Parts: sequence; structure tokens; C-alpha cells
Amino acid sequence: MSGPKCSEYSVKADLTELLTKIVMRECALRESLGFMQKLLRDIDNELSKTEISEFKSAELANLRTAVNGRFTEYKNIIETALEKKPDNTDISSRVDILVGQQKFAEASNLIQQANTEFLDSLSKRENEIENYLDNSKREYSEIIAKYIPPPAEDEIIETKKSGKISKEAVIEEAKKRRTEIMRERIEKMTVKYNALCAVKKREPFATEGFPVTKEYANEMELRIKRIQDELVKDREQAYVRETLDRLIRGMGHDIVGGRDYPDRKKPEVYRSELYRYGGSSAIKTSFSANGEVLMEIVGLSETDRAPSDTETAMLCNEMERFCTEFKGLKQKLKSMGVYFNKIYEKPAEEQYACIDNINGYDLEAGVSRANLLTDTGAQNAAETLQKRYLDYN
Repeated sequence: MSGPKCSEYSVKADLTELLTKIVMRECALRESLGFMQKLLRDIDNELSKTEISEFKSAELANLRTAVNGRFTEYKNIIETALEKKPDNTDISSRVDILVGQQKFAEASNLIQQANTEFLDSLSKRENEIENYLDNSKREYSEIIAKYIPPPAEDEIIETKKSGKISKEAVIEEAKKRRTEIMRERIEKMTVKYNALCAVKKREPFATEGFPVTKEYANEMELRIKRIQDELVKDREQAYVRETLDRLIRGMGHDIVGGRDYPDRKKPEVYRSELYRYGGSSAIKTSFSANGEVLMEIVGLSETDRAPSDTETAMLCNEMERFCTEFKGLKQKLKSMGVYFNKIYEKPAEEQYACIDNINGYDLEAGVSRANLLTDTGAQNAAETLQKRYLDYN
């Protein structure tokens, strides 16, 4: 069976655990920004009150200026930190060298070390922001408490006369308190949910005017859990995709280009990549939303068309040739903590021979469309890649 190959994939357990922690820290950082925004809104609400005193207004205005300045500062810092990959340029180059030297376990350990250091940096930044936020909330509460007017004299006298609080009043007060606790819980979950949506670059569902009920709180918890699971899967897929890219390039197949395509059922964008294989053919990798990767040999052209009889025969031969390489690729992936769990293979038959239009791809720098479709171009690319990886040894 040497035609297109589709497989479910997974990564080793300790790496999944580490990636999950990174996702949680990333979300916590964005959540902290959300709570800073909420504090700014609370301050604005107080400042908008008509009966506010001059001194209270001045203190709140000063606090708002300070918090807003830190919010902008932290937002820029967080966005910069999260844009950086755990394996920075230096680490990435060292990993490529280890892959070129066939030291796959060492390469995997280096990536894991980089992820651990990245997690530590996120945790330190989170603690810093949390401390500032706690101090700002405390200062806000102190300002509010300072300017709460004392009870009127007649209210004090009436309270002393009554001597006790009615049972109905106690029940009503307890009910109000439970409602307030539920409201605070839902507000916190709303901030967390919006933070998760920001990470996914997804518009959140309407969260204004929410019902203060246990049912709604449970619904929000489910939404949060779903997005968290998606983010972990995204991280896993990114690791699998980057690892597969490194290994295919390490086998001498240079990347040609890639393209994004939308998922029909979800608001997500996924990517296919092409790697030089034969004279005018390529290895095509595509990832799906449900944790599968498809690998196939495709012909290349500048038009949308079916392969000719000659091209079909050539593609079938190259499917057979790739079968041997694929067996070795699986073992290398396993050494780097990536497992192809269930592999569905199609035979190297004419019905699976197809042509991809390269005009739909964003080609890598230095890749010529004309050169890509010739045998000479393939030979030059192969020689360049072989020299690059021999230099690593």
C-alpha cells in the first residue's frame, strides 16, 4: 500500500502535559489583561457618577491613569512574548543540526527544554502582573471605602430601636448574597472566556446581560473547557507539523511552499505544505481539524488539470518509492515524541494520481515557478539540500 497515507497522530504524554501548561499560562496572561480592563471600567463607572466628590474623583483619576499605563505596557509585553516561539531562532538551528546528524532524541529533548524555559518565563510574567493587579484592586477598594458616607442619625436610632432583624430580612439578605456570589463567578468566567477567544482569534458569543443562574454558569464552564481543549490540540498540531517539516527537510526534500485553507465546519484555517520530491512532483502534507495528517505524492503544474498518462505512470512509481522513505520517517517521528497511531493507506494506483496547481501556493523565497516544474530544478534543489545536511555532520 504505497499511495496517499492518512493517519491519526498524538504526542508523548509529558510533552502534552507541558504544552497544556503553556496554554494555561498564555490564557492566564490574557485573562489578567481582561481583569485590568474590568478594573478600568469599574473606575470609569465611579467617575461618571454625578454626586462624586472632588477628592474621590482626583484619587480615582490618578489610579486610572496608573492602571491604564500599566495595562498598555503589559499588553505590549505579553503580545511580544506570545508571538515568540518556544524554540527561538538559535534553538531551532541547533535542533535542525541534531536532526541532520540523526540525533532525534536529543533534538526532541532540546525542544522540550525550550518549551520548559518558555513556560517559566510566562509564569514569571503572570506573577508580576497578578501582584500589580491585586495591589491596584486593593487601592481601588480603599478609595471607595474611604468615601462611603456614614449612616444618617435617624437610621442609627431606628436600628437600635428594632433590636433585631426579622427572619424574612435574613433570608432576603442571604438570597442577595448568593446572587452576588454567582454574578461575580460568572463575570470572572466571562473574562476568562473572552481571553480564550482572543487566543483563538475568535469572536466570543454575546456575554452582556447574562442570566445570573447556575445553568448559565455551567454553560460557560463547558465553553471554556472546549476552547482550552482546542488550544492544547492546536499546540500539539503545531509541534507535529514543525517536527514533520524538519524531518522531511532532513531527508533532502526542500520545502516549496504552502497555502492556507478554511475548515468547512469550524472558523479555523489549516495549512498544506509542498516539499520537492521528483522532477515535477512533491510530497504534500495536510492537517485536519480532528487530529489527522494526510501525506501524498502529487504532480505540479501551473493549471488545474488531470495528469497525463505519462504523468500518472510517473506518480505511481514515485508513490512506490516514497513508501520506503515513509517507513523510516515514522521511526524518526517516534524518536521525537510523535506517534502515527492509525495509518490508512491507499494503493499506488492511477485513481490516486493527481496534479496540484502551484499558483494556489505561497512559494518559498528563491523558489522559481519555472524551475520548479523541471527535472534540472529538482536536481539542483536536491544537491543544495544534501550539501546543507552533510555540513551538519
